[in-house]
Amino acid sequence: MRETLLLLCPIPADLRGWRQFPIGGIWYPTVSSASPIDNCVTVTGITDLTGSLLCSAVPFEEPINFADRAWFRHAVESREFSVGEYLVGRLTGLPSVGLGHPLVDADGRLKGVIYATIDLAWLQ
Repeated sequence: MRETLLLLCPIPADLRGWRQFPIGGIWYPTVSSASPIDNCVTVTGITDLTGSLLCSAVPFEEPINFADRAWFRHAVESREFSVGEYLVGRLTGLPSVGLGHPLVDADGRLKGVIYATIDLAWLQ
């Protein structure tokens, strides 16, 4: 999963155009249909540095913030791949575990976090 998030990190390759993802924007990452993660990922998205959701593979209308999620806090604090803890998804309502990876620009400045949640039912 870490490798998949790393592959997706360049999606907003030039973060100067960061706001191209409007609130409520829908983002569909391109993951190979042969990927074993197809059935386990419940949602993917990108947050800004405050934890506010910028875009998501699941549509949303109201502002959503993930600053309280362990995967977000650890990714921001450590600037490393992060595995969160058990949660109920804010977008899906499904029991899951969040994974986050920091997004940095060409100068190494932290710009946000790309994340995915793993459906716990998939692990059964």
